[in-house]
Amino acid sequence: MTLARVQQIIASYGADPTRWPAAERASAEALATRAPSLAAALALARRLDAALSADVTQPLAADAVARL
Repeated sequence: MTLARVQQIIASYGADPTRWPAAERASAEALATRAPSLAAALALARRLDAALSADVTQPLAADAVARL
C-alpha cells in the first residue's frame, strides 16, 4: 500500500474506512493512521462527507464546495 493509493481511496470513497474497498481496507487504515501527510486528505474528506450527507433544503452556492 502506498501513500498515493490511500489518497486515491480517500478521494474516491471518502473518510469513512467502512466505505473503502474491503481488500485494501486494513492496509489503507494502517497507513492512514501512521502517515501525517494523509491527515489533510482525511480532514477534507470528512468535511466533504458531512456536506454531502447534510439535509440541505436549498442548493449550495456555486463556491460553497470550494470553501470546504
